[in-house]
Amino acid sequence: MISSFLGGLYSLIIFVQFIPNIVLNIIKIIVSFILVLIAFGVQNRKQTLKTLVFFYVINFVYAGLMIAIYSFVNPVGMMYENGIVYFNISAVVLCICTIISYLIIQVVSYLLNKKVMKNQIVPIEIEINNSKILLNSFLDTGNQLVDIMTSLPIVMCEIDKVKSVFSKEDYDFIYNKDIEKIKNNYWKKKLKLVLVNTVTGSNMLVGFKADKITYKKEDENIEKQAVIALTCDKISNGEFDALIGLNLL
Repeated sequence: MISSFLGGLYSLIIFVQFIPNIVLNIIKIIVSFILVLIAFGVQNRKQTLKTLVFFYVINFVYAGLMIAIYSFVNPVGMMYENGIVYFNISAVVLCICTIISYLIIQVVSYLLNKKVMKNQIVPIEIEINNSKILLNSFLDTGNQLVDIMTSLPIVMCEIDKVKSVFSKEDYDFIYNKDIEKIKNNYWKKKLKLVLVNTVTGSNMLVGFKADKITYKKEDENIEKQAVIALTCDKISNGEFDALIGLNLL
């Protein structure tokens, strides 16, 4: 929101006359860099450069479209100055257009996300201690989590989805990460703390190596080995129960 506000303030440059092109370009570069830093935060050099490139690509496409409209159509009320496009329209028309645009974006986003979500849901079966648990997992193509001790892929799962394999006492200990208090010999040997690195930071989760994980691929049952990392947080609104990466498939 702060970035949008500053971008709005920068648009007032349209009222400044006789700015040399070289000065205007320098101002644009500085402002764009500041907007990206505010909007996406301080990242490593590679990620910042990548974000900046995407920012410029989107703006070049928009600028090219606006210039084409201004040059070939030249609609009434449209003004182009210092790289800024201004439409002289009433507040009522602006509000109506904003509402319509928002609704269109929401509908398109919903349809696209629904299609993507459906294609990325992978049913998996976790086998542990003679118990089988069926889960709907979400294939996160950016997820390359690996257990540093075994080099096995990590499946992040909501703890409540595998609650049935634990006793009430063991479940409470696992939920609070007090696995050293567990008395059940099987789980005492099986459970461990797993380091999970995500975009939001690093976290230690209670995990265990599953006896077997099975999923279907073209009507064939594929069996894999993986470490199940249990999270107390909700990872979806009910659409899926676990997160897997391409390294599992």
